Amino acid sequence: MLPIRLSKLLLLLSLKLKLGTAEEKYQKLDLKRIDKDYYAVDVKVGSDEQEIKEVLIDTGSSDFWILDKSFCNSPTSEEEENSNGRSNKESCGVYGSFDSNKSETFQATGQVFDAAYGDTTAESTGSSGVRGIDQLRVGDIHIEELYFGLVTNTTSLPPVLGIAQLSEEFSNNSYPNFPYQMKEEGLIDVVAYSLSLGQSKGELLFGAMDHSKYNGTLLKAPILQAGTPGMQVLLTGVALTNGSSSVFNETDNKGFIYFDSGTTASTLPSEHFDDLFNHHGWAYDGDTLTYSIQCDSEGEKSLLDFTLEYTIAGNIVIKVPFEDIIMKNENDGECLSTVMVSNQTSFSYSDDTPFFVAGDEVLLNAYVVYNLETQELAIAPAVDNPEDTEEDIEIISADFDISEARDYSVGLEFRNTTIPATTDYLPSSMSSGSVSEETGSKSESSTSEDFAAATLKPFTFWGFVLFFFHFLI
Repeated sequence: MLPIRLSKLLLLLSLKLKLGTAEEKYQKLDLKRIDKDYYAVDVKVGSDEQEIKEVLIDTGSSDFWILDKSFCNSPTSEEEENSNGRSNKESCGVYGSFDSNKSETFQATGQVFDAAYGDTTAESTGSSGVRGIDQLRVGDIHIEELYFGLVTNTTSLPPVLGIAQLSEEFSNNSYPNFPYQMKEEGLIDVVAYSLSLGQSKGELLFGAMDHSKYNGTLLKAPILQAGTPGMQVLLTGVALTNGSSSVFNETDNKGFIYFDSGTTASTLPSEHFDDLFNHHGWAYDGDTLTYSIQCDSEGEKSLLDFTLEYTIAGNIVIKVPFEDIIMKNENDGECLSTVMVSNQTSFSYSDDTPFFVAGDEVLLNAYVVYNLETQELAIAPAVDNPEDTEEDIEIISADFDISEARDYSVGLEFRNTTIPATTDYLPSSMSSGSVSEETGSKSESSTSEDFAAATLKPFTFWGFVLFFFHFLI
């Protein structure tokens, strides 16, 4: 028998180890930046861990989808060729595809998958196929059962891992998407994550945040639904400066802004920006809603000293240098602005254009904590080189709290939807089955519910990729 003191010591040590494990209940996901275009991960799906490459991480949508094997040998439509820039077979060579017959853990659902991306100012893109369930491994994260789309037709490559709230799902019924399923399987305590983007790579922390990735104080703002999709927050000001000089400063109006890692582009009203780009010799393209100019020209260099400033919820200020807004094509030396002007002429809210999009060039300069359970975003300016910081991680627990931004209560006035409950998931009455290689149909199914969604996601990567691909070639 061990001495009493030694027994107590071992008991205390055991308890400490258990508490330590609980305190470290978070998941880290490293992101790679693809061609300075988007942030992605490689994943493995199924019992045999079939590899899918360069999957876009998207805070602006909620579904996970990949290419079905049957897509690879199917005829390439003109729309697919134009939007994807490759034949279907070539696309499978780049991203990989999934053969459900080879996975012993695949479950057929008998449900249609139909995702549409875009808005009224850009050509809509989309992906369609069927929905299944299987295990997923991404980095050190292993999910036992995850809903995903097996796509047989698409104009929206690359594949997508959507991590937004349940209301963003292309589904008539909620189901636990990637972050919610992580909580269901005990990998995190709270459905929340923090996003840090760098020039060459990024980082997602599920269930935690890293204090080393931002400057100043994190302040939170409520997510605003206002009858439209998207994790929007209140935009209370936009300013443009040139060194120490102010070009304009809009602070009187209130609009909505949507932080979306799934798009390279950001949208802003035509007021001010038409004059700015035209004055410096940039050419406007009415089809893509963007401006272009020859790189290293005086017109391009003259904008490098400008800074765009967003004010969120009264006192969260994110500064975006124009060098992050200008995208260079190394092939022909042409520069393209990633700021797209919308049909709206001012920053104030209107029924026609209820939100603006903040894409990767904004997120490069912001650290954002997305809390899907409390329906809040916490935001602060990002440090200059987030890839080089020493970690200072804090777990996001159920009682975790962050100070409110100055106009937090003003934002609540626009909220008109309830927080989605985790008990609203679709019942899992599933059976095993496989996808037909010829038709994409199920060999076995237990339900015939149609999961097609009619709602278009606000303009994201998918609208931008249509013209960005042509810009590159």
